Amino acid sequence: MVKLMNAQARALGLSDTEFHTVHGLPPAKGEKEDQTSCNDLAVLARELLKNPKILQWTSIQTDTFRDGKFTLTNTNKLLGKFSGTDGLKTGYYSQTGFNIVATAKRGEMRFITVVMGSPTGKIRDSLAMEKLQKAFAQYKMMNVVKKGEVIEQDVFLVDGKYRKMKGVTEKSFLYPMAVDKKSAVTKEIFLPERVKGEIREGQRLGELVVKLDGQVIGKVNIVSPVYVPKANLFTRLIRRLGLNI
Repeated sequence: MVKLMNAQARALGLSDTEFHTVHGLPPAKGEKEDQTSCNDLAVLARELLKNPKILQWTSIQTDTFRDGKFTLTNTNKLLGKFSGTDGLKTGYYSQTGFNIVATAKRGEMRFITVVMGSPTGKIRDSLAMEKLQKAFAQYKMMNVVKKGEVIEQDVFLVDGKYRKMKGVTEKSFLYPMAVDKKSAVTKEIFLPERVKGEIREGQRLGELVVKLDGQVIGKVNIVSPVYVPKANLFTRLIRRLGLNI
């Protein structure tokens, strides 16, 4: 099982992580410690959030077991205290201190923060809330690309009834970023010079690549907004002869 865990860690790019146990508890005498980093735990948390059941479990503040005879309280004190918190996991043992991987969602925006090595649980929770509050204050969900946005670059139609057309974006693209970073967004258009045959409504023509500070943050298909039938045979023949009708 440990080999499988380490293989998955490598697949996720967790370069600072090395598992030696399946449980993450303090090692027994003579055993090696599990190793990881804040960054790796954040990446692992992001991967876990792809499973919707995770938040169903981690957002429970208290629950009862054994026919109500036993009550278990979640050790994540941010639940019910910091708006939007719904996970994820706390941890502690003497050599590592108090740790937490916390996540919160407000509207369409979710953040993950990792705090490790705090001397007390109270300091750990305070740092986690401070980091989450700062993130929500400084970042906004920006509508970087709007659905149906017209691309101001013509695509030439070899066989179409019309000689050229402009594509539109297939969907919106939202991205959380600092407000002062909006001007650092750039968009690159990738379209073929010519397209053959009839053009279906919604047919993919190309791609709009969105970058922030030169790094790709998203891609949106450029599609045809309308159906364009083929030109009649005579028109297509004339075009082939270069008469440009």
